[in-house]
Amino acid sequence: MIEIKSLPNYVSHWITDLVDSQERFEFTIMTKATEINSSDPEYNYFYALLVRHDQLLAAVFVFRQDLVNLTHLTKLDLDPSIIDSPAFNYFTTHNFQDRVYFMAQEIFAQRKLLGKI
Repeated sequence: MIEIKSLPNYVSHWITDLVDSQERFEFTIMTKATEINSSDPEYNYFYALLVRHDQLLAAVFVFRQDLVNLTHLTKLDLDPSIIDSPAFNYFTTHNFQDRVYFMAQEIFAQRKLLGKI
């Protein structure tokens, strides 16, 4: 339940801290490039851009899935059986950050599989 209540905070964080402006987004790319820290600064930057892109794409997918599950929850009767519903369990299995991380990993794996890296 706490996960559902905190969803607006996660959305706000992604917008204000990461993509609110070009400067903020560039900063997130550069911090990731610094983490990569290969001997090639251009490689660091573009690889970091790819990682951040996948994270943002994952966040959009996860937000969308969260909305779908919240919609299902609002249509259920308010009784104890709601706890056994797939829509409720979706929010108890992993927190938002983990869901974004796992989705970003999946996107990255698909990109590798398609030879796009």
